[in-house]
Amino acid sequence: MLNIFVLFICVTIFLLSCLQVNGNFATAPFSLRNGTIQVYQSGFSVIVSTDFGVMVSYDMYSYVTISVPYTYQNSTCGLCGDFNNHPGDDFRTRQGEVVSSDVVFANSWKVSGDDEPGCEAQCGGLACAGCTADQNALYRNDAHCGILQNSTGPFAACHQQLSPGSFVDSCVFDLCVSGGYQPILCQALNVYSSQCQQNGIQPGRWRSSGFCGMSFILLNVQNFEHECFLCLEIPCPANSHYEAQATGCPPTCVNPNSDQNCPLPNQESCVCDSGYLLSGGVCVPHADCGCSFEGRYYRSGETSCRVQDGERGCTPNSFATCWIRGPGSYHTFDGLMYQYPGACRLTLANVVGSSNHSHFMVTVEKVPKGLQSFSNVLKFEAEGTLVVIDICTCFKVDGQLIRLPFSSGSNRIRIFQSSTHSIILRTTFGVTLQTVWPHFVAITAPSVYSGSLGGLCGNYNDDQRDEFHTPNGTLVSDSQVFGDSWRTGSLADHCVESRYRNSATNFSSSEYCGVLSSHTGPFTSCWGAVDPEQQVDACVEIIQGSRDPSSTLCDVLRDYALVCQHKGVSLGQWRNKTGCDLTCPSNSHYELCGSSCPSSCPSLSFPFTCDTQCQEGCQCNSGFVLNGNQCVPPTSCGCYHEGRYRQAGEQFWNGEECQSFCTCNGFGCHPNPHGTCSASGDPHYRTFDGKVYDFQGTCRYVLATVCNETDGLHHFSVKAKNEPWMGLPVSITAELFIQQTPFYPQVNGITRNLPVVFNGSLSIFGSGSRTFVNADFGLSVMYDGLYTVTISVPPNYRYLKSDLMHVIIIRGKVCGLCGNFNGNPNDDFHTPSGALVNIPDTFGASWKVPGNYTCSDGCGSSCPQCNDDQTARSQCEVIQAADGPFSFCHEEVDPAPYFSDCVFDVCVAGNRGSDLLCRALETYVRACQNTFLCV
Repeated sequence: MLNIFVLFICVTIFLLSCLQVNGNFATAPFSLRNGTIQVYQSGFSVIVSTDFGVMVSYDMYSYVTISVPYTYQNSTCGLCGDFNNHPGDDFRTRQGEVVSSDVVFANSWKVSGDDEPGCEAQCGGLACAGCTADQNALYRNDAHCGILQNSTGPFAACHQQLSPGSFVDSCVFDLCVSGGYQPILCQALNVYSSQCQQNGIQPGRWRSSGFCGMSFILLNVQNFEHECFLCLEIPCPANSHYEAQATGCPPTCVNPNSDQNCPLPNQESCVCDSGYLLSGGVCVPHADCGCSFEGRYYRSGETSCRVQDGERGCTPNSFATCWIRGPGSYHTFDGLMYQYPGACRLTLANVVGSSNHSHFMVTVEKVPKGLQSFSNVLKFEAEGTLVVIDICTCFKVDGQLIRLPFSSGSNRIRIFQSSTHSIILRTTFGVTLQTVWPHFVAITAPSVYSGSLGGLCGNYNDDQRDEFHTPNGTLVSDSQVFGDSWRTGSLADHCVESRYRNSATNFSSSEYCGVLSSHTGPFTSCWGAVDPEQQVDACVEIIQGSRDPSSTLCDVLRDYALVCQHKGVSLGQWRNKTGCDLTCPSNSHYELCGSSCPSSCPSLSFPFTCDTQCQEGCQCNSGFVLNGNQCVPPTSCGCYHEGRYRQAGEQFWNGEECQSFCTCNGFGCHPNPHGTCSASGDPHYRTFDGKVYDFQGTCRYVLATVCNETDGLHHFSVKAKNEPWMGLPVSITAELFIQQTPFYPQVNGITRNLPVVFNGSLSIFGSGSRTFVNADFGLSVMYDGLYTVTISVPPNYRYLKSDLMHVIIIRGKVCGLCGNFNGNPNDDFHTPSGALVNIPDTFGASWKVPGNYTCSDGCGSSCPQCNDDQTARSQCEVIQAADGPFSFCHEEVDPAPYFSDCVFDVCVAGNRGSDLLCRALETYVRACQNTFLCV
């Protein structure tokens, strides 16, 4: 037996491929700690390798090799020495003393607790062998150990790489001890042969039918849960054959192609016959392969293998469930029932100690709510994800409010509503959590967690006698002491409900809890699965603390019915016979055995694979689907977007960097981005809705302002003053006004140095030649001081939709030269009076700011023309060139209008157009950047 301790995990290798991990039997190959530790078979050995360079190989009989990287130099101790390149001090005892006696040295490293009789050394050195001169000569000849050093023998090719001297001495020693037993000789020769192969040297054929052949003798060893075999010679299991130079990476059920590109040297091994694969040390047909679950391989029959979501999957054969009912009634994984009053925060179940499977923790909290009441909060934590269920109220994942159904990014955790009052959380590692409002919780865990759990749900080891283990491992007998040990926080008065107690009424009668054990009651079919007597006692305890016994009784009976159905028991109409008729919400009805995977929004079908038992409760009527805890028509459903459910009409930011603002319209989640308007060059205008037009007015104009109904919106106004450019009949933006503030930058008429910040609500700063004004409500304005103005408004400034006499009217919340931001570019030319015009000059002039100044509203018929634009076109072609530097942006931003604007500006400017060319290119670059493309 070999024990390997690494990263708080103990891997035990018994004779001939029997493996344990932390005391639980396992089957190679498997991985631990997310691949940090790999355990696999190579040749006749089991290999344990780590990602930090340590490797252990064991032939499962007598030969162990340990390899460590040089990072461990001067850091090791034990029988393998201290790894300091000085063999003279390797006999260093546990106490640090260097001794000469091998027996003294070895005994100092004896593992504490190993008191097996006869394990002490009775002799030392060669004296243990007691070899006579004749025996020494005999065992060193070529028919025995001497074959290792024969210069013409099968191992000669290895002599230069690996001196055989020490191997011969060990071989002779072993034969003297064993009295010349041939299997010991074969094993000694095999050790040297394996070392040669590990060094990439293949020895000659040294086995024969009469000498260390493939016949084998088996000694059955039944000390373990699984059968193991001590092999005195090398066996080949059924459906396999011996090869002297087989691959070091044999094909397995886990990886049928592992022999391809194998990094390990060839070595002698038993190889599965054609059509067979290695499955836990035996060769099986591919169809009889087992499956992997949470990094561990299980032979067929050890688990339940099935196809799920198109893939062969693996689930444990057995599960256990812990039930928590009422204010403090517990039924552990091992079936023990007890009472414990609540505290602030209690651990129901969590993984204790080291486990190879996903760690999880389930806690329940009583959060004070007002002066008298409490809110129950259930928490589930696993793999870095925290789920909070405020029973009857809301759900959070990692602090974010969510709606159901929900699926984590890795799909490892899924949460859904199984009925109007029931929530199920399911994981891919087999743990399931169910809560039924207001006091019912069920935690189901697979058998792979047997013996590795702690908390109020017990340790899950199939033994009720040791359930009350505290977190420090102490076994107590009192449920109160046990429960207190698993609480965190205080047991102050505000954490414990002052419980009313009614002991006058006989609640064990058939009118109350006794109905559970009544031979004429509706629950007799469940007695074989759930002991009714224990349930009666728990029922009485719960009802005695209630001020409304009748209502509480119905809750207790419902919980019992759910437990029965969970165990696959069919019940009769128990509500009719107990006076516990259930009132269901609108558009729903009661069913005794309804689906626990109901049709729900948004897919109109259950979003995950369904394999849970039916359950009693309220089900949606035909034509309605479950939306949270309500039944609604399918047309009222929201959207399922990236693992989260969104209500119809809900708006949210999408993407890791909030690239877009989306709206759910019931058919999907669609981007609802900021609105962006720009004025550049001539100037050329692009409205919030994407309408492109030219207007060469040289007055002061309203670019954008808030209009129509503005409840809850911040008011703003952006105005620009245009001026003629270089004596030409065209204009450029010369000044910018925000909230009626002239911008040089000046604030309220006072020139200020940048940056400027006003109470965090408004900031002004410069970057290169550009100046930015950002408001805390989402408005952003950029001005380059000459050529371009860009205005960005948040999505909540988008259109208003109103229903007037059953006619849908869409009105913009903003207006001005930037349009109305209602999604329709065809109605952007609205004047301040509301009239819709078609001519840009008429539209532009209508938004002129009144004042006593001289200007013109456009160039009319005298606008400049460019008769020869070929030079300008060749210069601006870079914008729309398919192989140009901006081609990556063409799918996001149409280059055509930017190209046309560039050609016009550069052509009109003539030999003064080089600066305008650069400005035109910058305008297209900024448009690309506004779509979150990196330029």
